[in-house]
Amino acid sequence: MTDNSMICAGIDVGKSHLDIALHPSRARLRVTYDAAGLKALDAFLQEHDVSRIGFEASG
Repeated sequence: MTDNSMICAGIDVGKSHLDIALHPSRARLRVTYDAAGLKALDAFLQEHDVSRIGFEASG
């Protein structure tokens, strides 16, 4: 049995932007890597009730 109740976010970190993808919902978001973008990211993660976050640096 698989538990799909946990929402996970993967964040690809670039110099100028962040790319976010959620599992299992497949929702996606791209934000600028600045104060406004981080505020939008925070709202997005809260809206989707994300439980875990993984980061990967681009490059």
